[in-house]
Amino acid sequence: MFTNKKYENGDSLRKCFTKCLKIANSAMKDPENLSLLVNILNKYIFFVADIEQITAGDINKLVELIKENIKQINEEGKVERARSAIKYFNNTIKALEYKMKENPEKYQNISIA
Repeated sequence: MFTNKKYENGDSLRKCFTKCLKIANSAMKDPENLSLLVNILNKYIFFVADIEQITAGDINKLVELIKENIKQINEEGKVERARSAIKYFNNTIKALEYKMKENPEKYQNISIA
């Protein structure tokens, strides 16, 4: 998933992300796997500023998916098993908010509210 500017292929990267999301989402039967989605979110955030195939809409959808999973984890009473992943997600959101303030043009249209 790490690219070199000389060899990057946005379409391949997007396909890779889509495949990762499908696998991670199917693994959500175990609350501890929430961190997989957060890891993918971090990669999206890393690439959104430079790869046009990765969009703010992708990040928005992924943030919503993670929030839905957290809500479900809470409803099922499995918060303890996902506590570190939820903390990781909250820290990721804080870092994204910082990036959005520092460089609003690169991260415009991202909605994390």
